[in-house]
Amino acid sequence: MKGWRFAILSLTLTLTLALARAAPIESAASDKYSNIRTIGIISAIGDYFTIAKADIISSRDIVLPINMWKLDNVATDEISAQLAGRFTIKPVPYSRADFSKQENGWWTNSDKEIHRTISEFSNTNEIDAYLVVLKNSGSTIYANPPRFFHRGVGVLMFNPQIGGTDNVEFANFKIALIDAKTNHTIAEDAARIPAIGLTAITSPHFPIDDTLLPDKTGHFTEEQMDEFQADIKKLVRLGLRQTLKEMSLSRASPR
Repeated sequence: MKGWRFAILSLTLTLTLALARAAPIESAASDKYSNIRTIGIISAIGDYFTIAKADIISSRDIVLPINMWKLDNVATDEISAQLAGRFTIKPVPYSRADFSKQENGWWTNSDKEIHRTISEFSNTNEIDAYLVVLKNSGSTIYANPPRFFHRGVGVLMFNPQIGGTDNVEFANFKIALIDAKTNHTIAEDAARIPAIGLTAITSPHFPIDDTLLPDKTGHFTEEQMDEFQADIKKLVRLGLRQTLKEMSLSRASPR
């Protein structure tokens, strides 16, 4: 009997110490945002859908306008829902083009340019911080073979002749929280999604099967593009939920 009591006491002490050690981490994350009451949301990922076809040493890209998908509205609504109850969301008048510039096929916006654009805002809404969703730099995914995701959203297909079988659709973006008064970055992180099956937390992407491959002329059907639209919106929502949670901006559990 005494042995059971000792075991319970030891377990209680272990749990207490574990919670005590975890508390400073949560406290540190909370302190970083302690002066933030109001947030303005800026999303600039919903202008183009990239169709990338990779060969051995190169990638041939086609970009399609997707303004009609209203992907930035999806991102803004999801962020607002995840931050509700903790922060007050304020509207921000902005031009997406200022945050999504492309020259000669390359995205040119640097962190310095982003901060300069934000510094020119007239903060009449008493906003404490801007939460900015931007196309991220390409990221490598270990697949068959390892591949380099493009910025923004799209589909990446590999030539079977080089051994590629894992074609994917992706939503490659990052989240930055920028102080509206000092223009300094408070927190920043690349978007990720929860584990799917045996795959670890990773950049937002889904594998695609043969039903979403283009025809012999390289074109997609309207039905295929509708499916891409639904999947990309799901990836953006999943990526926002997971990443906001990991940044300690939201405690909502990704679904």
